[in-house]
Amino acid sequence: MVGDSEVLERAAEEHERIAEHLVRGDVAGAVEALHTNWTSGVSRILERLS
Repeated sequence: MVGDSEVLERAAEEHERIAEHLVRGDVAGAVEALHTNWTSGVSRILERLS
C-alpha cells in the first residue's frame, strides 16, 4: 500500500494540475486532469478498503 504522505502528495499534484489548467482558461485540460484525479482517487480509496 502506498504511504499516506505519497497519497497526499499525489492528490495535491493532481489538484494543482487542475487549477493550472483553469487559470490558463484550458477547460478541456482541467476536465481531463479532473478525470485523472477522480479515477486515481477512487483507486486509492478502493485500495485502502481492501
